[in-house]
Amino acid sequence: MDPTTGALSLLLSNLKEHPRGMSVSDLAAAVGINRNTVSRYLDVLLVSGQVEMETYGKAKVFYLSQRVPIAAMLEDPFNELDPPDGAELKDKALASLVKVRIAQAYAKHGDWEKALATYHEVWRNTKKGDTIHHYTQVEAIRGIVERTRVLYRDSRYDQIYEIYTRYRGSFIKELQDSATLFIIGDALNRLGQTEEARTMLELSTRGDSIYKEQAFSLLFTIDIKRNKFQEALIWNTIYLSTYPDGKDARIMRERRGEVLYRLRRS
Repeated sequence: MDPTTGALSLLLSNLKEHPRGMSVSDLAAAVGINRNTVSRYLDVLLVSGQVEMETYGKAKVFYLSQRVPIAAMLEDPFNELDPPDGAELKDKALASLVKVRIAQAYAKHGDWEKALATYHEVWRNTKKGDTIHHYTQVEAIRGIVERTRVLYRDSRYDQIYEIYTRYRGSFIKELQDSATLFIIGDALNRLGQTEEARTMLELSTRGDSIYKEQAFSLLFTIDIKRNKFQEALIWNTIYLSTYPDGKDARIMRERRGEVLYRLRRS
Protein backbone atom coordinates (compact mmCIF):
# COMPACT_ATOMS: atom_id res chain seq x y z
CA MET A 1 0.00 0.00 0.00
CA ASP A 2 1.20 3.51 -0.77
CA PRO A 3 2.72 5.14 2.39
CA THR A 4 0.41 8.13 2.10
CA THR A 5 -2.65 5.91 1.82
CA GLY A 6 -1.45 3.90 4.82
CA ALA A 7 -1.02 7.02 6.93
CA LEU A 8 -4.49 8.27 6.05
CA SER A 9 -5.98 4.89 6.89
CA LEU A 10 -4.28 5.03 10.32
CA LEU A 11 -5.69 8.48 10.98
CA LEU A 12 -9.18 7.39 10.00
CA SER A 13 -8.93 4.25 12.14
CA ASN A 14 -7.92 6.27 15.18
CA LEU A 15 -10.73 8.76 14.65
CA LYS A 16 -13.17 5.87 14.37
CA GLU A 17 -12.01 4.61 17.76
CA HIS A 18 -12.44 8.08 19.30
CA PRO A 19 -15.93 9.30 18.35
CA ARG A 20 -15.51 12.32 20.65
CA GLY A 21 -12.71 13.51 18.39
CA MET A 22 -8.94 13.94 18.53
CA SER A 23 -6.59 16.90 18.27
CA VAL A 24 -3.60 17.09 15.90
CA SER A 25 -1.30 16.31 18.84
CA ASP A 26 -3.40 13.30 19.84
CA LEU A 27 -3.33 11.92 16.32
CA ALA A 28 0.40 12.57 15.88
CA ALA A 29 1.13 10.64 19.08
CA ALA A 30 -1.24 7.81 18.12
CA VAL A 31 0.14 7.18 14.63
CA GLY A 32 3.79 8.15 15.25
CA ILE A 33 3.94 10.92 12.62
CA ASN A 34 5.05 14.50 13.24
CA ARG A 35 2.41 17.19 13.74
CA ASN A 36 3.11 19.06 10.48
CA THR A 37 2.63 15.92 8.39
CA VAL A 38 -0.52 15.00 10.29
CA SER A 39 -1.89 18.51 9.71
CA ARG A 40 -1.25 18.17 5.98
CA TYR A 41 -2.99 14.80 5.86
CA LEU A 42 -5.93 16.21 7.81
CA ASP A 43 -6.23 18.98 5.22
CA VAL A 44 -6.56 16.27 2.57
CA LEU A 45 -9.21 14.43 4.57
CA LEU A 46 -11.10 17.66 5.18
CA VAL A 47 -11.05 18.58 1.48
CA SER A 48 -12.21 15.10 0.48
CA GLY A 49 -15.02 15.20 3.07
CA GLN A 50 -13.83 12.22 5.12
CA VAL A 51 -13.34 14.16 8.36
CA GLU A 52 -14.90 17.21 9.99
CA MET A 53 -13.38 19.75 12.34
CA GLU A 54 -14.67 21.74 15.30
CA THR A 55 -12.79 24.61 16.94
CA TYR A 56 -12.86 25.02 20.72
CA GLY A 57 -10.93 28.16 21.61
CA LYS A 58 -7.47 27.60 20.11
CA ALA A 59 -7.93 23.83 19.88
CA LYS A 60 -9.02 22.04 16.72
CA VAL A 61 -10.76 18.71 17.19
CA PHE A 62 -11.27 16.28 14.30
CA TYR A 63 -14.03 13.69 13.86
CA LEU A 64 -15.02 11.16 11.24
CA SER A 65 -17.39 12.80 8.79
CA GLN A 66 -21.04 11.87 8.74
CA ARG A 67 -21.29 13.00 5.12
CA VAL A 68 -20.60 10.96 1.98
CA PRO A 69 -16.92 11.59 1.10
CA ILE A 70 -16.07 13.22 -2.21
CA ALA A 71 -13.98 10.18 -3.12
CA ALA A 72 -17.08 8.00 -2.92
CA MET A 73 -18.89 10.27 -5.37
CA LEU A 74 -16.20 9.96 -8.06
CA GLU A 75 -16.75 7.43 -10.78
CA ASP A 76 -15.10 4.12 -9.88
CA PRO A 77 -13.35 2.90 -13.04
CA PHE A 78 -12.60 -0.49 -11.44
CA ASN A 79 -16.08 -1.53 -10.29
CA GLU A 80 -16.22 -4.43 -12.73
CA LEU A 81 -12.87 -5.93 -11.72
CA ASP A 82 -12.59 -8.96 -9.48
CA PRO A 83 -9.99 -9.35 -6.69
CA PRO A 84 -7.09 -9.57 -6.40
CA ASP A 85 -6.28 -7.44 -9.48
CA GLY A 86 -9.25 -5.16 -8.88
CA ALA A 87 -8.25 -4.63 -5.26
CA GLU A 88 -4.70 -3.72 -6.26
CA LEU A 89 -5.96 -1.23 -8.83
CA LYS A 90 -8.34 0.26 -6.31
CA ASP A 91 -5.39 0.89 -3.96
CA LYS A 92 -3.51 2.64 -6.76
CA ALA A 93 -6.54 4.72 -7.64
CA LEU A 94 -7.04 5.70 -4.00
CA ALA A 95 -3.37 6.64 -3.66
CA SER A 96 -3.64 8.82 -6.77
CA LEU A 97 -6.81 10.46 -5.50
CA VAL A 98 -5.16 11.16 -2.16
CA LYS A 99 -2.30 12.92 -3.93
CA VAL A 100 -4.79 15.02 -5.91
CA ARG A 101 -6.36 16.07 -2.61
CA ILE A 102 -2.91 16.96 -1.29
CA ALA A 103 -2.33 19.09 -4.41
CA GLN A 104 -5.66 20.81 -3.85
CA ALA A 105 -4.69 21.52 -0.24
CA TYR A 106 -1.38 23.03 -1.40
CA ALA A 107 -3.26 25.21 -3.90
CA LYS A 108 -5.75 26.28 -1.25
CA HIS A 109 -2.84 27.53 0.89
CA GLY A 110 -1.12 29.28 -2.04
CA ASP A 111 1.76 26.83 -2.48
CA TRP A 112 1.36 26.58 -6.26
CA GLU A 113 4.78 25.08 -6.92
CA LYS A 114 4.02 22.02 -4.77
CA ALA A 115 0.42 21.89 -6.00
CA LEU A 116 1.37 21.72 -9.68
CA ALA A 117 4.26 19.34 -9.03
CA THR A 118 1.92 16.96 -7.18
CA TYR A 119 -0.69 17.14 -9.93
CA HIS A 120 2.06 16.38 -12.45
CA GLU A 121 3.22 13.34 -10.48
CA VAL A 122 -0.30 11.90 -10.52
CA TRP A 123 -0.75 12.79 -14.19
CA ARG A 124 2.48 10.98 -15.12
CA ASN A 125 1.59 7.88 -13.13
CA THR A 126 -1.94 7.40 -14.44
CA LYS A 127 -3.09 6.41 -17.89
CA LYS A 128 -4.73 8.70 -20.41
CA GLY A 129 -8.42 7.90 -20.40
CA ASP A 130 -8.52 7.02 -16.69
CA THR A 131 -10.99 9.04 -14.64
CA ILE A 132 -8.33 10.22 -12.19
CA HIS A 133 -5.90 11.13 -15.01
CA HIS A 134 -8.55 13.37 -16.59
CA TYR A 135 -9.62 14.80 -13.23
CA THR A 136 -5.99 15.64 -12.39
CA GLN A 137 -5.45 17.32 -15.75
CA VAL A 138 -8.58 19.46 -15.34
CA GLU A 139 -7.56 20.53 -11.82
CA ALA A 140 -3.97 21.29 -12.87
CA ILE A 141 -5.04 23.37 -15.87
CA ARG A 142 -7.52 25.25 -13.69
CA GLY A 143 -4.64 25.98 -11.32
CA ILE A 144 -2.37 27.14 -14.13
CA VAL A 145 -5.07 29.47 -15.47
CA GLU A 146 -5.63 30.98 -12.04
CA ARG A 147 -1.96 31.28 -11.17
CA THR A 148 -0.74 32.76 -14.47
CA ARG A 149 -3.42 35.46 -14.39
CA VAL A 150 -2.28 36.60 -10.96
CA LEU A 151 1.38 36.54 -12.04
CA TYR A 152 0.58 38.47 -15.23
CA ARG A 153 -1.27 41.12 -13.25
CA ASP A 154 1.83 41.50 -11.07
CA SER A 155 4.22 41.48 -14.08
CA ARG A 156 5.95 38.30 -12.83
CA TYR A 157 6.85 37.11 -16.31
CA ASP A 158 9.78 35.03 -15.06
CA GLN A 159 7.46 32.87 -12.95
CA ILE A 160 5.06 32.42 -15.87
CA TYR A 161 8.04 31.25 -17.90
CA GLU A 162 8.95 28.73 -15.18
CA ILE A 163 5.44 27.27 -15.27
CA TYR A 164 5.60 27.10 -19.06
CA THR A 165 8.97 25.33 -19.16
CA ARG A 166 7.98 22.78 -16.51
CA TYR A 167 4.61 21.83 -17.97
CA ARG A 168 4.80 22.58 -21.69
CA GLY A 169 5.05 18.85 -22.39
CA SER A 170 1.99 18.02 -20.30
CA PHE A 171 -0.65 20.47 -19.08
CA ILE A 172 0.29 23.38 -21.37
CA LYS A 173 -0.22 21.10 -24.40
CA GLU A 174 -3.82 20.56 -23.29
CA LEU A 175 -4.49 24.23 -22.47
CA GLN A 176 -7.32 25.75 -24.51
CA ASP A 177 -8.10 28.93 -22.59
CA SER A 178 -7.30 31.68 -25.11
CA ALA A 179 -6.62 34.36 -22.50
CA THR A 180 -4.10 32.15 -20.69
CA LEU A 181 -2.42 31.18 -23.96
CA PHE A 182 -2.00 34.88 -24.71
CA ILE A 183 -0.67 35.60 -21.21
CA ILE A 184 1.97 32.91 -21.57
CA GLY A 185 2.84 34.06 -25.11
CA ASP A 186 3.18 37.70 -24.07
CA ALA A 187 5.34 36.75 -21.09
CA LEU A 188 7.62 34.65 -23.33
CA ASN A 189 7.89 37.50 -25.83
CA ARG A 190 8.84 39.98 -23.11
CA LEU A 191 11.59 37.58 -22.02
CA GLY A 192 12.97 37.23 -25.54
CA GLN A 193 11.64 33.72 -26.22
CA THR A 194 10.28 34.81 -29.60
CA GLU A 195 9.66 31.50 -31.35
CA GLU A 196 7.83 29.91 -28.43
CA ALA A 197 5.96 33.16 -27.82
CA ARG A 198 4.74 33.16 -31.42
CA THR A 199 3.37 29.63 -31.10
CA MET A 200 1.40 30.46 -27.96
CA LEU A 201 0.10 33.74 -29.37
CA GLU A 202 -1.05 32.07 -32.58
CA LEU A 203 -2.89 29.42 -30.57
CA SER A 204 -4.55 32.16 -28.52
CA THR A 205 -6.12 33.67 -31.65
CA ARG A 206 -8.14 30.51 -32.34
CA GLY A 207 -10.59 31.38 -29.58
CA ASP A 208 -12.11 34.54 -28.20
CA SER A 209 -10.56 36.54 -25.37
CA ILE A 210 -10.06 40.13 -24.28
CA TYR A 211 -6.49 39.87 -25.63
CA LYS A 212 -7.28 38.78 -29.19
CA GLU A 213 -6.72 42.21 -30.77
CA GLN A 214 -3.43 42.55 -28.91
CA ALA A 215 -2.38 39.06 -30.04
CA PHE A 216 -2.75 39.96 -33.75
CA SER A 217 -0.73 43.13 -33.18
CA LEU A 218 2.05 41.25 -31.38
CA LEU A 219 2.19 38.54 -34.04
CA PHE A 220 2.57 41.23 -36.71
CA THR A 221 5.46 42.83 -34.81
CA ILE A 222 7.17 39.51 -34.13
CA ASP A 223 7.02 38.43 -37.78
CA ILE A 224 8.49 41.74 -38.96
CA LYS A 225 11.41 41.21 -36.56
CA ARG A 226 11.80 37.69 -37.97
CA ASN A 227 11.82 39.12 -41.52
CA LYS A 228 8.76 36.98 -42.26
CA PHE A 229 6.98 39.69 -44.20
CA GLN A 230 4.39 37.46 -45.86
CA GLU A 231 3.22 36.22 -42.46
CA ALA A 232 3.34 39.79 -41.09
CA LEU A 233 1.11 40.94 -43.94
CA ILE A 234 -1.44 38.25 -43.07
CA TRP A 235 -1.62 39.42 -39.43
CA ASN A 236 -1.83 43.03 -40.58
CA THR A 237 -4.73 42.23 -42.91
CA ILE A 238 -6.60 40.26 -40.25
CA TYR A 239 -6.12 43.03 -37.71
CA LEU A 240 -7.33 45.84 -40.00
CA SER A 241 -10.32 43.87 -41.26
CA THR A 242 -11.35 42.82 -37.76
CA TYR A 243 -10.45 45.97 -35.82
CA PRO A 244 -10.55 48.88 -38.30
CA ASP A 245 -10.86 51.34 -35.41
CA GLY A 246 -8.66 49.37 -33.02
CA LYS A 247 -6.02 50.73 -30.68
CA ASP A 248 -3.17 49.92 -33.10
CA ALA A 249 -5.11 50.51 -36.36
CA ARG A 250 -3.21 53.69 -37.27
CA ILE A 251 0.18 52.08 -36.72
CA MET A 252 -0.91 48.97 -38.61
CA ARG A 253 -1.91 51.04 -41.64
CA GLU A 254 1.36 52.96 -41.55
CA ARG A 255 3.49 49.84 -41.26
CA ARG A 256 1.53 47.98 -43.93
CA GLY A 257 3.29 50.10 -46.54
CA GLU A 258 6.66 49.10 -45.08
CA VAL A 259 5.74 45.41 -45.29
CA LEU A 260 4.56 45.69 -48.89
CA TYR A 261 7.78 47.52 -49.82
CA ARG A 262 9.90 44.76 -48.21
CA LEU A 263 7.93 42.08 -50.05
CA ARG A 264 8.47 43.77 -53.41
CA ARG A 265 12.20 43.93 -52.78
CA SER A 266 12.51 40.33 -51.65
